[in-house]
Amino acid sequence: MSTRQLEVRLIQGPLWEAHGLVFFIYIGRPLGYRRVTRDYKALLLRSGLPEIRFHDLRHMAASIMLTGRPLHEVLRVLGHASITLTANTYRHVRPGEGAAAAAHMESLLGKIRAREQSVFSGAPRRLPSHRPYYPVCRR
Repeated sequence: MSTRQLEVRLIQGPLWEAHGLVFFIYIGRPLGYRRVTRDYKALLLRSGLPEIRFHDLRHMAASIMLTGRPLHEVLRVLGHASITLTANTYRHVRPGEGAAAAAHMESLLGKIRAREQSVFSGAPRRLPSHRPYYPVCRR
């Protein structure tokens, strides 16, 4: 508990409600969401920052944490019930996973392009006239 919190607690005496909060109203109770939203919007306006939903700060913090911390640590900070929820919600920011998937897709597309070039190069084949031609993709 900070010095300021201790001072407020001593001043309030028996009115103080201990909730273990960092931000609280004068008797220790949690801040109301309306007050937090009002103060947050005023801060953005004074700072000249674009308006961002308050809840988006949580997602930004999680995204930043995931660039350098293990998934299970971020899970605890966010208070998620399962690691699956955290992994699914923030899978777009996991470092390296997107690059590995992109590299795999590039290698597959490269193989397909090479096959197309070998199949379609050279003189055109004469197709039988008694049946229609339907291109078939073969593996």
